[in-house]
Amino acid sequence: MFIEERHAEILKIISETGRISIGDIQQKFEVSVDSARRDLRILEEKGLLKRTHGGAIPLRQVGATLSRYIDMKKYAEMDNPDVWPNYAAVAKKAAEFIKENDIVFLTSGSLGFIMVRYLPKNFKYTLVVNSVALADGLKFWDNITVYVTGGKMRMHSRANMVDTLAANFVKNMRFDLNLCTGGGYNAEFGLSNGTDETCNFQRTVIEQSRKNIIMAPNQKLGITAFIKVCDADKFDVLVTDWDAVEDELAKIEELGVQVIVVEQEEDNINNIKKEEDNFAADEKPNKDDPMLKSAIEVALENGTVSTSVLQTKLSLGYSRAARIINTMEKMNIIGPFNGSTPRKVLITKEDFIEMFK
Repeated sequence: MFIEERHAEILKIISETGRISIGDIQQKFEVSVDSARRDLRILEEKGLLKRTHGGAIPLRQVGATLSRYIDMKKYAEMDNPDVWPNYAAVAKKAAEFIKENDIVFLTSGSLGFIMVRYLPKNFKYTLVVNSVALADGLKFWDNITVYVTGGKMRMHSRANMVDTLAANFVKNMRFDLNLCTGGGYNAEFGLSNGTDETCNFQRTVIEQSRKNIIMAPNQKLGITAFIKVCDADKFDVLVTDWDAVEDELAKIEELGVQVIVVEQEEDNINNIKKEEDNFAADEKPNKDDPMLKSAIEVALENGTVSTSVLQTKLSLGYSRAARIINTMEKMNIIGPFNGSTPRKVLITKEDFIEMFK
């Protein structure tokens, strides 16, 4: 098969399935991992797709939205097959930011409904929502106080309110935490959405919040929707997933936004050959990083290590944690990527002491 034919087949698969992995390309076309990566790089340079950590996704038109023609209440069901695994993982991670006695604004987007299954149940806090359907799903929660914004309800959807009345309602509140999503989020254009009413409402919530978290699964990251809400750096934290566009993560982190990349759970790997440190795969090992020693100590203490563990334990950004993981592998301190399993530590404490004499 000629390379042009392979490229046409790759684009066809992406068009039909919404993604393709490096492993898919290797298996289907019997090429090396380097050839698979080169194919995707060439196609991205031609403006035909967007590369991610594990493969590629299609480009979307401005204003294009993902279909949501299912019962929104069913998003909260743990076994709902209509919920994409990466959406669930992002919602689960973002829910961890809720603390006792917090006043939290929760998005009425699909991620807000998905998050219901992960909301804390062991302490009290307050949720403010702008969706009647979402509020209805929370009415029997004894540990949550729920406020619903006023305004005109959108019919035949999530029964949410984003008009001027709703915006004025939240102007009289202050939030500890804003759990937000949108039509698209990228470093250049920031957060964007499809209607002026929604954008104005979201701007108001963002301004009233002490901490703003943007939940952007890979399908939303690097995407530009119709109307801008705010700059990318209005958010303190980005929570995204394992298939996020790698170049976009670095640009967003440079703006001062903390980037959290959730890891793929073993049940959802589906034989996709993914490298956890793909962002830093071509980087030379940086043995002079002052956090390298601390990272090795974390690895030795746990017996295993991953990018997300280093982010949490050492308060590192994603890019730096990924580079340290890459350096540790090339120094034979940890083993190679192995699906969702954390990297194994290959050295002993004695080796570590000898290494840093």
